[in-house]
Amino acid sequence: MKKIIKNILLGLLALLILVFLGFTAFIGRQVFKGYTNATSREETIKSIKEYKDSYAKIVDKYKVSKLKISKDSSDIKVPAILVQKEGNQNIAVLVHGMGGTKESMAFLVEGFLDIGYDVLAYDQRNSGENMADYNTFGVLESDDTLAVLSYIVPKYKEKYQDAKSILWGESYGGLTSIIAAGREDYYIDYLILDSSLSDGRILLEKVMEEATKGQDIPMSYLMAAGDWYSRFALGIKFSDFDGLKWIKNVRKPVLITNSNDDTLTPPYMAEDIYKSISHDNKELHLVDGYKHASFPKNANDEYMKIVEDFLKKYESQSEDVDENSQ
Repeated sequence: MKKIIKNILLGLLALLILVFLGFTAFIGRQVFKGYTNATSREETIKSIKEYKDSYAKIVDKYKVSKLKISKDSSDIKVPAILVQKEGNQNIAVLVHGMGGTKESMAFLVEGFLDIGYDVLAYDQRNSGENMADYNTFGVLESDDTLAVLSYIVPKYKEKYQDAKSILWGESYGGLTSIIAAGREDYYIDYLILDSSLSDGRILLEKVMEEATKGQDIPMSYLMAAGDWYSRFALGIKFSDFDGLKWIKNVRKPVLITNSNDDTLTPPYMAEDIYKSISHDNKELHLVDGYKHASFPKNANDEYMKIVEDFLKKYESQSEDVDENSQ
């Protein structure tokens, strides 16, 4: 009798474990589906019309080439535009934020062209014409960034002896840029960030809090379940979303701007990024009176003056700063 009771209890325990694992898998999949398609590709395509006029002005005024940049071991190509101005010998790669596309970068193009930098803007994965699935807080997105950099920068370096390169990213694209530069900054002379997300887990928790409002599910459990499922589905850990660990690897000069009035990426994120940079070739500019990622657009002259001054200051210091970081 005791053996029967023991077997029943063991069976019930096994059943409970299976139910728990099944529920955890379900929760993990829901978290995964939520963050990997935070803004659908269709939504980003619809938003292109918002930038139609500013993009048309760029096309009318400058040489614009449409590119499809191949990635190693992938059938998916990265759609990009290259905007060139006669006499320019440098290149800036622009990485748009969540919900944006290469066309949404039109407001910034002319400013860089005027200070001697041609511009390459591309569609991040699951945005615009980029057919790659899943948003991953810059982790898989950084593959595209590195593919773009390794394609365009050598062309300028080979053609112009003193050519310089900038990697510029805003908001979600800022985190992509941080991760890409943290993985490999060989093709980068300067890293410039505006309103950058410092850690994708912070935004993910906010989204989950809103989605599960009124439900008694611990955040720690949601994060653990989502992390587990993400590892299984894509081989990505939630700790990979932490831009602060990646920025420590960046050896090139870094410029960071953010608004004190930004509620999506509050100024503490910019300050955390700045403090985590392991060398002294860095600048942080906090401004007042601007919403998220709007300073470069609404005060473009002021913003570009900050950028130009930064580039001039560190022009002779854009080589590796290993000695300063030790």
